[in-house]
Amino acid sequence: MTQSTKILICCAVSLLVPLISASRARAQDAPKIPDRVSYVSDYADAIRAKIETDMNQTLQNVKTSLGLTIDILVVPTANSVPIEQYGQNVLKAWGIDKQNKDEKTLLFVLALKDGLYSMVKTAGLEKMLTDDTLQEIGKDAIIPELSQGHIESGIAKMIQRVVSAYSDALRSTRMGTIINAPPATDQTSKPGGGMNLADLLGLGIAIALIVVLAWLNHVF
Repeated sequence: MTQSTKILICCAVSLLVPLISASRARAQDAPKIPDRVSYVSDYADAIRAKIETDMNQTLQNVKTSLGLTIDILVVPTANSVPIEQYGQNVLKAWGIDKQNKDEKTLLFVLALKDGLYSMVKTAGLEKMLTDDTLQEIGKDAIIPELSQGHIESGIAKMIQRVVSAYSDALRSTRMGTIINAPPATDQTSKPGGGMNLADLLGLGIAIALIVVLAWLNHVF
């Protein structure tokens, strides 16, 4: 090895060390994403324990009835990360594939001290909960409550509006499928032959809405 080669290697190493150190520093400085506790993960103590329990039960019923997952994360701050990006980071950290069209999850993130919130949806909700719909929910239901410091009612009204919008979209989509489907067989159309798809769909949606509305009326 020539002297000039040794010098070049030394120079390369001396340049590489600061880069490695900077990379490690950035990794250490990156804010840790809180773990998912349940449907509601409150790391800012913004929701009373009883309300949080009721929210979790309501969201479990929504999941069971409609197949829709609504996750809520409340944190003190997003640590200077743009709130939309923070929401994306949370989905990734929680193992939720945003691009999966079979995944029907809506994540609501609220950073209290930042005064910011974000709603991030997976690909499976693109047609069911459009960006315009979520913006309308934010404008009409979330912002008016949060701006007055009503955290619990703001989240509760968000849940109610999201479930209602999703139910309407689901009903329209499924009814369109039923209308275009082949005629029912004699067995399925006989009186007393059991509930058809439309009946089951309507029942599931009705149950979800009743559960959410009953909870809202009871708590607020």
